[in-house]
Formats: sequence, C-alpha cells, structure tokens
Amino acid sequence: MWKTLPTDGKTWIIGDAQYEDERGGYYMHTDVGYLRVLFYGGLIGLFLYLLYIYKVTHLVFIRSGKDSQIKLFLTVYYLLVLIWMWKGHCDTNYVLYLLLFSVTMRCNMLIKQQELNV
Repeated sequence: MWKTLPTDGKTWIIGDAQYEDERGGYYMHTDVGYLRVLFYGGLIGLFLYLLYIYKVTHLVFIRSGKDSQIKLFLTVYYLLVLIWMWKGHCDTNYVLYLLLFSVTMRCNMLIKQQELNV
C-alpha cells in the first residue's frame, strides 16, 4: 500500500492523471487514498483536494453559528476523513453539502424571524 510512491518529479508535482489502470483496478496497485490522489494530481492536486475538503467543512462550521453539536460533528468528520484517507479514497462531500444546505436554510429562517420581530 504505502510501498508504492512516485518515482519521478513530474508525478510528484502534477501527477499522472490516472486514477485506474487499464483493467479498471487501482492505478499503481495502491488503494491508499492519499497516494491515489497523489498519483492522479501530484502534490498540487493533493493539496487542492485537502484544501477543498477543509474549506467546505469550514464554511459549514462558520454558518452553523453557535450550534456546538454541528461544530463537534464537523470536527470529528474532518478528522475521520483524514484518517479514512490512509486506507482508501474518501469522498463524502454529499454529507457536507446536505449539512450546508440545512444550516443555510436554518440561518435564513432565523434571519426572517428576526426581521419579523423587529
């Protein structure tokens, strides 16, 4: 799993743009999530992927306001994604999008209630 690392500079920087081999298996025979993203997009792609997960999680975190349960969930979620990526590629964005939609709707409802009370 972790034995397979890129051997040339191009792969380290921008990757090989291959996620699967020609038979549909794991490219370079690794199922480690970090390495799969590294082989696909290099360090640049890996950085952007992790930054994307962080930014979406952080956006939901900020929009959740003072809701400590959502903040705890997001903290645990982010740490779990980082851990899961040690074993395989973890794409759970649908959870974040549903939570973002829910938190945004709740914020809009609270704003409208405040406007009506003023």
